[in-house]
Amino acid sequence: VEFVQVHFNQDDGIEFFGGTVDVKYAVCTGIADDSFDWTDGWTGRGQFWIAQQHGDDADQGIEADNNAENNDLTPRSNPKLFNLTLIGAPTLAQGDESDKGILLREGTAAKIRNTIVTGFKEEGLEIDDPATFGVASRGGIVLQSMIFFNNQPNFSTDSSESPAPPFTTQQFATQMSRDVVVTNPGLRDPYDIVTPDFRPGPDANATNGTVPFVLPPNDGFFEPARFIGAMGQAQTADPDNPYLGNWVAGWTSFEPR
Repeated sequence: VEFVQVHFNQDDGIEFFGGTVDVKYAVCTGIADDSFDWTDGWTGRGQFWIAQQHGDDADQGIEADNNAENNDLTPRSNPKLFNLTLIGAPTLAQGDESDKGILLREGTAAKIRNTIVTGFKEEGLEIDDPATFGVASRGGIVLQSMIFFNNQPNFSTDSSESPAPPFTTQQFATQMSRDVVVTNPGLRDPYDIVTPDFRPGPDANATNGTVPFVLPPNDGFFEPARFIGAMGQAQTADPDNPYLGNWVAGWTSFEPR
């Protein structure tokens, strides 16, 4: 599934209920619930995803579950994701919604790399439920080459679950993951909800090597994007490599309600 926009949906933007579907070039804008959501054993791949939330009605950028009744049920949710840009609504100008950037819970696993999470009114990243912490402690959650910025806070420090988790989300992100950095990614105009520009600006931390990227696998699905986030810096998209530029131009709409 490629080149899809979901605009002003009143529930989740795109939700995966198990299976192996792969999704590339996906845009979720103004979603009233979670922009992206997975559950029940989804093991597909994703690359070049953009979520831009509005503050009047929004929950998580990503809400990720395995199985609600049995958190360790197999096949376990375990997608492989590269090059995401998740944009919250950091001010109260539109409203007080737009919660967490990424919420991993109910035993999900995940591999998330080359990703930007910015502007959420709650945590940029939160891990919930004992089963999910267990997956993380066994290496089933991989976070690599990620930028968090302007979230309130960037990482959860909650350790009140019973039994107490072996580490907090903040400890996992900053001590147990690789190249997970709190810094301004340098995007041009990501919060403009009418004419946004999700590309990195000149010498942006998303592209200048401040955060090393991970080259995606050459498996026939992933593109060899050498930057953090969903877009490169180019002014226009290369027909052979649209991800290098503004690949949302010409086919998406950001019209207000």
